[in-house]
Amino acid sequence: MLTVFLFVAQALPGTQLLTPAPDPAARMLDGLHAYADARLKSAPGRRAANPPSREKLRELIGAIDPLVPGGRLAKLDDGVQWPVVEGVMAEGTLVEPAGPPRCYQIALHAQGVDPKCFNVIPTLLSDDRTLTGNPRLNKAAVQPRREFVYRMAYPMGRHPLGYEVQTVLAAVEILARRTPALPIRVAGVRHTALVALLACALDTRIDECTAANLDVNLEDLSLNQVQYNIWRWSEHFDAERLGALIRPRKLNTVSWHLVAKSADPGQVRRDERVYVAWVNYTQRLIRETTWQRPAWFAERTRDAARVELAETWGEFPEALLPARAETRQRYQTPTYSGYEVRIPVAGSVEAYGHLLIPEGMKPGEKRALIVTQHGLEGRPEDTILPEKERIVYDEFARKLVEQGYIVYSPQNPYILGERFRTLQRKANPLGLSMFSFITAQHRQTLNWLEKLPFVDAARIGYYGLSYGGVTALRVPPLEPRYKVVVCSGNFNEWLWKLTSIEDSFSFMFTKEYEAFDWNLGPRFGHAEMAALIAPRPFLVERGHSDGVGIDEWVAYEFAKTKRYYAQAGVENLGEITYFDGPHRIHGEYAYGFLRKHLGPPLQ
Repeated sequence: MLTVFLFVAQALPGTQLLTPAPDPAARMLDGLHAYADARLKSAPGRRAANPPSREKLRELIGAIDPLVPGGRLAKLDDGVQWPVVEGVMAEGTLVEPAGPPRCYQIALHAQGVDPKCFNVIPTLLSDDRTLTGNPRLNKAAVQPRREFVYRMAYPMGRHPLGYEVQTVLAAVEILARRTPALPIRVAGVRHTALVALLACALDTRIDECTAANLDVNLEDLSLNQVQYNIWRWSEHFDAERLGALIRPRKLNTVSWHLVAKSADPGQVRRDERVYVAWVNYTQRLIRETTWQRPAWFAERTRDAARVELAETWGEFPEALLPARAETRQRYQTPTYSGYEVRIPVAGSVEAYGHLLIPEGMKPGEKRALIVTQHGLEGRPEDTILPEKERIVYDEFARKLVEQGYIVYSPQNPYILGERFRTLQRKANPLGLSMFSFITAQHRQTLNWLEKLPFVDAARIGYYGLSYGGVTALRVPPLEPRYKVVVCSGNFNEWLWKLTSIEDSFSFMFTKEYEAFDWNLGPRFGHAEMAALIAPRPFLVERGHSDGVGIDEWVAYEFAKTKRYYAQAGVENLGEITYFDGPHRIHGEYAYGFLRKHLGPPLQ
């Protein structure tokens, strides 16, 4: 039973007294949002250093795959089709003029048809919610088709916008060969107005662009639906810079009075075929990463791979402040005392956590320190205090401090539901992510902790569960001061976990839209991230009935980790432990692993 003595709150010696916040996690997120908002406001100044580039635009929207050469329009019973990329046929309808055409018109909405032109009306991805799931699993997704494709495409460095733009560009390629003298126009409305703008910006053979009723905010992508999230967009583009790639060609921004139309059965069938084609194409790209990742990783030094990993999350761009902290005593028990800690990082960004110190330490002693990290919607006290409803953390921070270690339990920002997910939405167009902030917070926290007179800075370990296990694979590869790492309840074949449409525990079927990182799949899985921890000891803790995945996936990915550790000459330092249980801290083997590699608390 936990015994807590009453005491007058005081600061840890050498620190200022912390004024408690009603909700420290909410205060932290407020500061992170304020930082992201300020970066968004200052984005125009940074864009000035990056002249608008068609190649950069192509990269940002993932329109990077080669078009099928020599394509042609082929008529179907209910429309027309043409090749886009290998394995994908675009579909649509034709509206031909009574006489010789005066132009080619790619109308992305029926209202854009010009009866005097040769009109191709492509079928693009819709926001229909049917089929976004797996009937075999009896599992429906929670998002429309375009977002369903976004989720699987984004970690492959592709994007539904890129797919739709390539559909248009493949049609342009075909039409430009038919009668080169005829002008080519593209017209769209609402969502397809953006597709029209992007296509016109990329292909100078398009002579005129009409964007009607554009309803996408190009100055702040976080105000749109998640499928408009574009990595690093705000560093390079806004509406004006997109338009600059179109001019001096004609650009019409107009408002159309839209009339609702009854459903066309032929259009419904085309919608479904186009959607399935892009899903199958993206899933094929995902399968190919099984061979791509090891080859990519083998071509790079570990230091070069760490640079690219940091760029994948986005490097926090500010210099860290001199490390200092405000503290306030929170716990006093017969076996340990504990403090709330608040540490300024940079600007409005701060770190927060709870520091536990064993009782009975003698002057001059230095103890090993272990950072214990909570999971999704967690708080530092969850790792310390008994849980009311079910055992997840098993008081592992308390158990470690009672073994004699100094323990620090940070507050990570993945809490308060949409509040942290919208932070990711703001950060991505800036080339940042939630883990840009988390990595900076951990670095600054270690800057402060390692200077405490009772901390042995050469012996710092990390142990995290669930989202804390995500952190285990993202921060320690970039932070060498973590000398031993335990990843609990997370290690997986990560790309499959993100993008599988065959497995019910995939993020394709959940609300976690923030879990998807741009262009991660061809480069980094969990094995490659763990390889960047080597030669430091690394342990995976896996419960047989943990619903985040299945043992077969975990073992498959860990076999690759073991190979990387063997290649580094430290095969025995990469380990996995299984237990017969659910998603939780087990600790039985992990505590011994930490002691084996960190040594006893006091040396």
